[in-house]
This record gives sequence, structure tokens and C-alpha cells, in this order.
Amino acid sequence: MAVLSKLTRLRFLSLNCHGINDSIISYLRRIIVDYDIVLLQETWLSEFSCKRLADISPDFVFFHSSAMEEKLRSGILSGRPFGGTAILVRQCFASSISVLPCNNPRITAICCSNRDQQNIVICSVYMPYNDRSVDQIVEYNSTIGSIQALIDSNLGCLFVIGGDWNVARDRYGATGEAVWTFCNHNDLLWLEPESDDIRFTFHNDANLHFSLIDHFLCSSCLSPSTKAVHILADGDNTSDHLAISVSLNVPVDNKVGHCRQGHSFRLKWERADISLYQNTVASQLSRIDLPINALLCQNNCIGHNEILDKYYTDILHCLSTSSKLCTYQKLR
Repeated sequence: MAVLSKLTRLRFLSLNCHGINDSIISYLRRIIVDYDIVLLQETWLSEFSCKRLADISPDFVFFHSSAMEEKLRSGILSGRPFGGTAILVRQCFASSISVLPCNNPRITAICCSNRDQQNIVICSVYMPYNDRSVDQIVEYNSTIGSIQALIDSNLGCLFVIGGDWNVARDRYGATGEAVWTFCNHNDLLWLEPESDDIRFTFHNDANLHFSLIDHFLCSSCLSPSTKAVHILADGDNTSDHLAISVSLNVPVDNKVGHCRQGHSFRLKWERADISLYQNTVASQLSRIDLPINALLCQNNCIGHNEILDKYYTDILHCLSTSSKLCTYQKLR
């Protein structure tokens, strides 16, 4: 079992899904085995339907931010689903992960605790589409402001920020300049493809429009070169974006990770974010299928008893995972 404490390189993947569906889940299920952390954009999922992310792999936990909750609460539904960002992390890292509040559905952020080393903040971002309007530029700068607030709240950490930035690295319009200023201010590298074989991530084949708008930014110490990104031109990827990946040299302490043996931890509930815990529990529980037939059965069926035992175990696992994600842990 891979553990963060034994890694010197973390493998990241980012994909604008253009909606989570069966084909995208199948694609991610095939390639996810090669990665430790997966950043997703445009999931088009609500808080209720985000449980579909659990279908990608049982070896990963997910964190999701829906962009549709306000519209769903209004009761006025029109058009297709939209927005949504997510991060998937290997299960064995779960006890080292805490969710960072962003108050912006365009961003999902987590912090990986790295004992005796710098913590690692990881963000999945979906920036506003560049239609060159004043409103778009204002929203773009506002979203960068939200990311800056995360950085300011986690000074001293290392940062990996990936996703659909909706701007090319070599474009110097208002949005491009905003990203470059953001990078320079925070000592971040704006990574670029390692090879020139593929120079686009977004493709509209009907209109022959191609652009390289999906990127990784990272703390300068994590990569010896800006040329570090791989673009995955996979035929079974049905999104209008190609996935991108990067492997980064992350300094980790050999005490990090909950997979180590011989130690137990005490959860410090007095420092827990109870609201975050409630939301995380709800998200985790939504992934469990309700065994209605077994629950309503009035006979002592062996098959139903086994299903109920699994249902009980799944609930305990959800509660345990949520507790580790949302509370501080102290070595006994």
C-alpha cells in the first residue's frame, strides 16, 4: 500500500470533465491507478449527485464543491448543469487531509499535513470563461482573490494549483496578466508542457478551435523546470478537454501518513469544524446505497443479514473517515 510518508514524488492529474458521466467515469477508472491526487473541473454535479465520484475508484476519497446549489434552492431549473470542482485523494492519505473552506464553488481546496515539513495545499480550480467582458474580468480577478486568500491563510505551506484556467500561458490580456502577477507575487511556477508534440488541451473539432488553457501552478521548489506537464491524448476521453498530469518532488517526513503501524491517535473534537464535519458526513453517506429490501424484510434471511452487516460497516467507515478529515489528530 502506498503511503505519503514513503513518497518523494506525488503524481497529479487534472481534467475538465465536461460533465461526469459513464464514459468519463470509465476513462478515469482506467487511468487513475497511475496517480495519487486527481483534480476535476466542470463535474456538473450537485451536493446530492456528487456521490457518483465514488464510482471512479474505491481506493480514493473525494471532496466536491457544487456550483448549482443556489439555483437548485431557487426551484427554477433551466438549461444544462454547470460548474463544479473536485479533488480525489488516495484512501491511505485520508488521515493527513483536511478540507479548506473556500466560499467559492470554482475552487476545491485541501491541506495535506506533513509533520516536521511544510504542509501541502492542493487546489482544483475552474476559472470563468474568457469572453473578454467586464463582468468576466471582474469574476476572474475575484476568483484569483479567493485563491490568494487561501494562500494568505496558509503561509509557509507548499502549493499545487491545477485546473482549467481559461487562459493561455503566452497570452497577455487582462486575465493572463492577472495569473502572471499572482504567480510572481507568490513565488509560483506556471508549468508548461514538457513536449511540443501537443500544444492544446481544449478542442472544438467542429470549429477547428484548439487552445492550451489547462495548467498546473506550483511552489517554485517543487519542480526544477517549468517544462514538466504531460498532455494525455487518450482516445477514450470523451471530454472536450485533454487531461494533464505532472509529477512533483515533494519533501515529506517519514512520519507522515496514517498507514504506519504501531501508533494510535486521539481525535481532538474541541478543535473540530462541526459544520464541515456535518457536510462531510452527508457527502460520505450519500455514497452508500440504501438496502431497502433488506431493511423492510421481516424474516431472518441470511442474505439480507449479510447486506445489513455491510450497510452497518459502510456507515461506520463513513463516520470514521469524516472524523479523520475534519478533526485534528494527536498521537497518543
